[in-house]
Amino acid sequence: MIIETIFLVLGIASVASTETTGRGITDHAISAAKGKDCKIVRTLQGEDVCQPKGTVTVSAPPKEPIPPITPENPPPKRIVVVQSSVDRMEDVFAQRRAIK
Repeated sequence: MIIETIFLVLGIASVASTETTGRGITDHAISAAKGKDCKIVRTLQGEDVCQPKGTVTVSAPPKEPIPPITPENPPPKRIVVVQSSVDRMEDVFAQRRAIK
């Protein structure tokens, strides 16, 4: 019964630690022992578990081709209303009619 309680407390503490710091208790223990920034999940990403402190890992966004601007694919048009008076609304309606 005592061992189950210990595991339960460690599990709750690990979840709370991961939610607040992004690293579990094991990650913190390894980091303290090695003096580096260690995360076990990095092994799944093909990286070293421990990196020097202050290292930031940045992944590049996927490269998606930018569609060419053609008459069939025009750039989006935006209308910005700066003033909300009735007189300015007539200008907005005129802009919308001009776009169509």
